[in-house]
Amino acid sequence: MIGDAEHLAAGQSWRFNATHGFDDARIIIGALVTLPAGGRIVCFSVTRAPTKLSDGTIAEAMISFVPMAEPAFRATVIANEGMATPPQEFSDELTAWQRDERGLTIFTVPFDGCLDRLLANQAASLIAKPAA
Repeated sequence: MIGDAEHLAAGQSWRFNATHGFDDARIIIGALVTLPAGGRIVCFSVTRAPTKLSDGTIAEAMISFVPMAEPAFRATVIANEGMATPPQEFSDELTAWQRDERGLTIFTVPFDGCLDRLLANQAASLIAKPAA
């Protein structure tokens, strides 16, 4: 986890607490989006992320686009490792996300490298909140 004073910028490569065996997985910031009401969304890609295949085995994969609230991103990453380039697909997925008529969907929970756990943790956090 990094502090609030740590500068975030597009192109940074970050190490995070990845699943055992995927220690070389990295997060690459592709864009920072400032919300009109305040706060920022960190949009990033993940290299060498573990993914569960249909036969139950685990393989590495590229996750080309993840939009995350800045506090959750800061709780995810542990060390800046320099600069890198997001995958080519990042730009198209960022544009599609920004144009989504439903609004900007974001993750508000930290990420450990597994997309299925991120989705489950996000759903669990939403269920735990009382209805407005």
